[in-house]
This record gives sequence, C-alpha cells and structure tokens, in this order.
Amino acid sequence: MLTEINDWLGNIPVSPTIWKNQPVQKSPPIDTLGKPSKSWNYFDQNNRLSAVVYRYDNEDGKQFRIWDVKNKKSQAPKIRPLYNIPGIISSKKVIIVEEKSRQML
Repeated sequence: MLTEINDWLGNIPVSPTIWKNQPVQKSPPIDTLGKPSKSWNYFDQNNRLSAVVYRYDNEDGKQFRIWDVKNKKSQAPKIRPLYNIPGIISSKKVIIVEEKSRQML
C-alpha cells in the first residue's frame, strides 16, 4: 500500500535503513529507470515551469516520476498544480472531470 502511495506522489522509491548502527544516507536516491519515454511540463499562472512529470516504460509497466522545479527535488510540489494553467486562465469555459482507474479482472 505504501509503495502505491509513494508511486502516486511521484517519489523515487528508497529502501529504509534497517540497522540502527548504519549511517543515514544523505545523498539523493538514483533513479535507474533509464531514459523517459514521455514528459509533461506544468506551468504556473505566469507561464513559468513549476513541475515536470516523466513517464518510464519498462518490463514492469509504466512508472511516473515528478520533478518539483522550484525546490529542485524529485517529488510532487506541496500544492499539486493543474495541467495547462495558462490555457485554463485564458479559457472562457472549463470543464473538470473525475478520472477513475480501471482494474483488469
């Protein structure tokens, strides 16, 4: 369950330190998924890049990683932005829909 939540948040999986006497690793985790197959740029109301979502396709399926541009971290921004905010602001009408995931039986 925690792995799915971590993936949804876009965090890179990190193995917890089990042994009490081991030093805590302070360097960032290395993402070994290779080159992303796709990416999406998220812009704020001033058309500045705020986040980038990267998609990776591998033998386990697709995985996503989020890069917080402002904080320069591989994590989702604290307030998750909507996609295409400049387009939303310039639109006369916006329709918001709910996305539901489908599970294969």
